[in-house]
Amino acid sequence: MFKHYNEGFSLVELLVVVALIAVLVVVTGSQLQAYNLQGVNATASADLRNAAAAEKMFFANWGVYASSMPFGFSGTGAVITSNTPTPQVTIGQGWINGTAPSASTTLTLSVSNNVGVVINTSAMGASYTMGSKNAAGDRCFAMDSDTREVYWINGPIGAPMASTAVPAALASSYSDIDGRGGVVPCLGTAPASVVWTAL
Repeated sequence: MFKHYNEGFSLVELLVVVALIAVLVVVTGSQLQAYNLQGVNATASADLRNAAAAEKMFFANWGVYASSMPFGFSGTGAVITSNTPTPQVTIGQGWINGTAPSASTTLTLSVSNNVGVVINTSAMGASYTMGSKNAAGDRCFAMDSDTREVYWINGPIGAPMASTAVPAALASSYSDIDGRGGVVPCLGTAPASVVWTAL
């Protein structure tokens, strides 16, 4: 005769398997969140680099930099986002060598979703500082016309870019950003850097 054994998993074996699955979910979930954060930060950094390239071309044509202030006047710029009510963000330069432009002069930027970009210029557009942040990211990025560096500082997840977050542009031959303290939302958090630092 055949003997029939009722074999199955014991309660201990099932608990071990459930515990292993829980550990894998936690580890995988945190890794996915870290990769997502890297991706949204990279988007803000790429938009900043594209804005810097557009400024270089603008300067080559006009001898001044454009700010993101309405009509491109010098000073602290406004935040540009993908929701700005134009298909592409167009900034008119209103101060070319101290006079109104004699031709149509625009700096056109394409900004990614959730990213805010700010461009400040010194008096008469001689120098710029600019910054970007993805609202879903945890880093702000900045550049200065006087250096080639890209700088970063921590900013809280969920906070959009602010017009005052990037240091003002000064007509100088040194960085207006390197080593300066942050401003909300690009304030920095300990133990990470609380000042703008080159990548």
